[in-house]
Amino acid sequence: MKTIVFEMGLLGFFVSAVIFGAQGVGLFDLIARAFIVFIGIELAGTAVLAMIMSPSREPVIEVQENLNTADPAKRHNPAVQTKA
Repeated sequence: MKTIVFEMGLLGFFVSAVIFGAQGVGLFDLIARAFIVFIGIELAGTAVLAMIMSPSREPVIEVQENLNTADPAKRHNPAVQTKA
């Protein structure tokens, strides 16, 4: 996934370099602006991946609820099987 974000950043860098070059911008300004576009795409892609791939907290809450149960028979313990 990191390589996809990096490749998208490189694509943005080169496309913006072509666009800025067609506008007649100086070489240093062209590289600086294209690098800013690259950094923007990298940060945005990283933020999107962080939101998509964030771990779920639901199992942790479930375990805490089971541990806080006062009745030991209601606690989830796979080693102990209770009769119904």
